[in-house]
Amino acid sequence: MSNAKQVAAYLLKKANSLGNEDKSLSGNNDVTNLKLQKLLYFAQVEYIKQTGKKLFDDSIQAWQYGPVVPKIYEWLKGCGGYVITEFDISLEAADGLNEDIKKFLDWFWDKYSNYSAWGLVQKTHEPSSPWSKVYKDGSGDKQEIPFELLKQAETL
Repeated sequence: MSNAKQVAAYLLKKANSLGNEDKSLSGNNDVTNLKLQKLLYFAQVEYIKQTGKKLFDDSIQAWQYGPVVPKIYEWLKGCGGYVITEFDISLEAADGLNEDIKKFLDWFWDKYSNYSAWGLVQKTHEPSSPWSKVYKDGSGDKQEIPFELLKQAETL
């Protein structure tokens, strides 16, 4: 199993290589902390649906703007609402992923990367979503979204 930091770093590496032949600049990257949080949520849900297991063990909590992996939020909060580039953080954490997970994340990236951060937020805020069942108009703020609810989540 991977951890959320490895998955996040892998997705950020992919984002930072978009539209950039030499992979040294951020190219067409639009991944902010907000978008990355939703990508991590949907990656977890898709992986659970495909394998019956978690992609990473780090908890996902219900925050105001949707599901959040607190460990990753803390790691990247210094980037604010700006696009996260390889100039902001080290992306070497992705190096420990196995090939099966990389293959899954490549497939996942192709399916989800074109959605905007706010489009992903809207999807996580649907009335029947795991986030809405936990967040409950704020009374469940920062409560963990259980595995059983993640298994029931809809994908895009």
